[in-house]
Amino acid sequence: MQDLEAWAYDMDPDIIGVTESWAHPEVFDGELTLPGYDLFRKDRLLDRRGGGVLLYVKSQLCAVEHKPICKFPDKYGAV
Repeated sequence: MQDLEAWAYDMDPDIIGVTESWAHPEVFDGELTLPGYDLFRKDRLLDRRGGGVLLYVKSQLCAVEHKPICKFPDKYGAV
């Protein structure tokens, strides 16, 4: 996380996407936060290895999460 935080400070991007986060429900949002960014995360199911994504959006952009209603779960069983 320190490397990501240093990179974000130097580059100052509006949006940062991270794949293969390996985060799971036992990892608290506070462990993944970046100052000045809102965190949106989608963890992989606990019975699977790897995966997960994190999306950081600059707080001043006032992003909101949209969860579409879907009748078709993804191939890993999450909706």
